[in-house]
Amino acid sequence: MCQQILLYNPGKFLNIAIGETSDLKISTSYLHLCGITDDGLLWHTSRPSRRDSHGLWVKFVDVAAEAGDYGPFVRVACTCKGSPSSNELYLCAISDDGKLWLTTRREDGSWAPFIDVGKRAKGKSFFFTDVDCAVTYSVKDSTNKELHICAVTNDGHIYHAIRVNDSYWIPFDDVKAKARWTCGCCWSY
Repeated sequence: MCQQILLYNPGKFLNIAIGETSDLKISTSYLHLCGITDDGLLWHTSRPSRRDSHGLWVKFVDVAAEAGDYGPFVRVACTCKGSPSSNELYLCAISDDGKLWLTTRREDGSWAPFIDVGKRAKGKSFFFTDVDCAVTYSVKDSTNKELHICAVTNDGHIYHAIRVNDSYWIPFDDVKAKARWTCGCCWSY
């Protein structure tokens, strides 16, 4: 029994992210916890909503062992893949070489292979240091979903890309350059 417990003990965590998914077929939601340990490994666990789980968590899974090992990893973010009825999870991770990766945890618990977001979103060679992600969908049509990824580069810029579907990405855009105030006025206080 001790060996089994140690097998799924990832060690010291340095970075974590949480996300929520729902499974309307069984009327429950899930809390997902993704984390990176001090050895650069990327881990995932989950638990059903409080009233269903009795405080139990699913054993940790080494995500890179299933999705492809592009680590060591330094940052992680996750979000529900789509509408409130989806039990799939997007996971973004940054490797220590500054590359940004994306994988999907499918409803059956398996992981899709990692995608190099920089290549898919037609970005130049960025060195990313932080990431976050979210899914937006139309209130009228929950099948119209987009994954938004915002990531910080080592020079302090924030870049934003949109995954419209598996084969179409809206390229990275510099948020800092687009969101600055440019009225030409000067203010003094």
